[in-house]
Amino acid sequence: AADPSVLLGGQFAGAVHTLFQAMQPGWGSWEELLEIVNRLSAAGPEQSALGVARLTGIVSNLLFAATNFVQGFTMPHDVATVPGSANMSVRDFHSRPSNVDCRDYVYKWMTFCMWPEPKTGEKMGVTSMQDFIKDTYSVRLPAHTFFETVYMGSRVPSWEDNEGVEGAFAMLRAGLKAAWARGVDPVLAVRKQLQPRFAFDTEGLASFMHQGFGFFGPREVKYASNGANGASVVERLIGKYNDRKDVLGLLMSESALSMHLTYNAKQKLFILDLTDFSKLKPLPGYAPLGGRPAEL
Repeated sequence: AADPSVLLGGQFAGAVHTLFQAMQPGWGSWEELLEIVNRLSAAGPEQSALGVARLTGIVSNLLFAATNFVQGFTMPHDVATVPGSANMSVRDFHSRPSNVDCRDYVYKWMTFCMWPEPKTGEKMGVTSMQDFIKDTYSVRLPAHTFFETVYMGSRVPSWEDNEGVEGAFAMLRAGLKAAWARGVDPVLAVRKQLQPRFAFDTEGLASFMHQGFGFFGPREVKYASNGANGASVVERLIGKYNDRKDVLGLLMSESALSMHLTYNAKQKLFILDLTDFSKLKPLPGYAPLGGRPAEL
């Protein structure tokens, strides 16, 4: 069903090949991409879902190459194999700074680079995401949310290369502007894409959502990806505790979601307290967040 040759009467594959025949930094064929999306939408929800998933995967290659490698890594040589489009190399998305010692061997792809070490004592200016957003974008978020307790550096370390990340965000900004010029809000467009509904088939969905992405497979544990292994982990936990009903309890106590738990020593219970989220205004048509739905 995900075979691109059946989409748009057989024209989808050729259009995608033309669109992504040069996957290089500065790619900006957003108008052409949005036109394909419009044609898919007109062809029906099934073709729209299948085609947009593939287009999203291909664009993700560009963002991955630009944002997942910075100075400090060995000069990357990873190549994405994108079916129906040009292959691309991470190397093209990152500069070779003048303070990096690189030596070519027999082939260019065998280049060995020595990156400068982190500078002892250099301060990054640790700040909360709340303060960073306020200082950088002059936007005030609601008080007492998790943004106040998640921290980051206020600037990029001097020994890192941030050009790829800047290029990726420039590409995304261009995409947003192209959509807005057509009177389309990408976020609202995604929210309206509620059909068709797919059966909860882990293998089928993993393959479907991964199409077009060429750096690694859906099951590979690589880079910062744990692979599409979450469902099997939950299934093993269900078997371990012999409880097929309390999936929320398993997720809240056995995953990263446990960061939202607080311990009540008097009651000797872990409490899921999301009352801080109640301060956020819900999107139209959606239930508000917040509350204390469970005690574990």
